Amino acid sequence: MPVKLYEKEKVLDSCFIMFSKYGYRNTTTAMLAEKAGISKALLFHHFKSKKKIYLSVLERIFDKMSLEVSDELLTEYNDYFEARANSGHDKISYLRSNPEANKILLEAFQLTPDELKADIKMFSLKIKKINYFCQTLTQSISYIPGQIVVPSGSASHPPTARFSRMY
Repeated sequence: MPVKLYEKEKVLDSCFIMFSKYGYRNTTTAMLAEKAGISKALLFHHFKSKKKIYLSVLERIFDKMSLEVSDELLTEYNDYFEARANSGHDKISYLRSNPEANKILLEAFQLTPDELKADIKMFSLKIKKINYFCQTLTQSISYIPGQIVVPSGSASHPPTARFSRMY
């Protein structure tokens, strides 16, 4: 029986708090289950391992950050280069206003626990592929105030891609 979406979000919220407070190494599955208000058995039934929970929390951080940082990219700026110059600033501002997410990202990408290194590398490759797709898409879009024009059938139009959850 799949976990209900709202329950899964609640569990991930609880896990996010614990990982940001204690880090991956110092957070136990017992702590995660207790904070989420569920049994360890139910936690493992839905997430299989502490590593999968951590990677789900990490993916969720990127999902939330991408909603706040890049949604306005095309409409807020008049040209692609201006948008790219400001995107780094937007990401830094996001991380400053979300220190718990910043702490988890720092641990994941700079202080990576040994048991997560291979998974974080795969996660990074996934993010790079998505960024490349988005950059290619952004470069093929003409911005005219009030409308976005995507050339259809042109060689510069990237192929349609489907991204599914990795974990």
